[in-house]
Amino acid sequence: ELYKILISQKGLIILVVLVFLLINNVDLKNVQWSASQTLYYEFMDEHTGVPDKESQKQIQKWRNMLSYAENKYQEAQTLYANGMMSIDEWINRSMEYESYGEDRMFLAQMEDQTDYLERLEKKKDISGWYVNLYSYYHLLEAGGTLQNMIFIFAIVVLSSGMFFYEKDKGMLELMRTSTKGRAITFKRKLKTVVLITTLLYCIMVFLEVLEVAVVYGLNGLAAPVQSLPKLYFIEIPCSIGTFFVIFYLIKGMIIISVAVFISILSMKIGQKATVLIALGLCVPVLLYQIGFEIFKYFSISEILSVIPFLLQVKSVV
Repeated sequence: ELYKILISQKGLIILVVLVFLLINNVDLKNVQWSASQTLYYEFMDEHTGVPDKESQKQIQKWRNMLSYAENKYQEAQTLYANGMMSIDEWINRSMEYESYGEDRMFLAQMEDQTDYLERLEKKKDISGWYVNLYSYYHLLEAGGTLQNMIFIFAIVVLSSGMFFYEKDKGMLELMRTSTKGRAITFKRKLKTVVLITTLLYCIMVFLEVLEVAVVYGLNGLAAPVQSLPKLYFIEIPCSIGTFFVIFYLIKGMIIISVAVFISILSMKIGQKATVLIALGLCVPVLLYQIGFEIFKYFSISEILSVIPFLLQVKSVV
């Protein structure tokens, strides 16, 4: 069965192209877009865990520094307004104040995260951790809409040929009348579909996790999953690591179910019709990509994004 789908039906070409696209989509560069994010990454590298005296001391250090800069700026503003400071000195003081912009953004982010963890402990009695939100939110959003569409289309093309091959060659009726054709061959084909789909899915997951681990790091896997504000609504007590294992298992089961359904459907309506249906399902994805938000909810690729629909629930305490 593997020979039929990979060699006879040129499935190996589709497989290689898909793997190439998945690998090509991985960016292992250190994408730190701003100084504030660099400060954030450095803080999380050092202080991932339950907020303690050391982490609070570090945050207080930034508060004091920015408070001092704010006071100096207000003083300069008063002196300039009263004609007690030259325009040149006022410009220098203003530029000095503006230079703390990234520090203010970093502190605002840390204040928000700290406030959230305090409310989490108060309302749910959960001791949340400081964790790198960029890291885990990237995993939640990994596999963009277009990438999901390409992945599903490849699965459709590969799976649709499994049962149609015998029908196309005029062997289907012969197989049905044979002693073992009806049951064993059917099971073998389904196993082949599941095997190929699982292999591709594992490659996709591995590349997603690798990208996040290299770029952001995966510290804090043992933290309560509610440490992530977007997952506040989860009531099951589990760690971030456990949550993502369940998350990827659910996605995997959905993908395998789609592949099996497509395989059986192709036996009834033919491979070409199945592929045409898949192309038709891609239309909402493309419309969503060019800006028509409403088509997001008709997009077949959103099937792979298990969490986004759940995230419509209010996620901030």
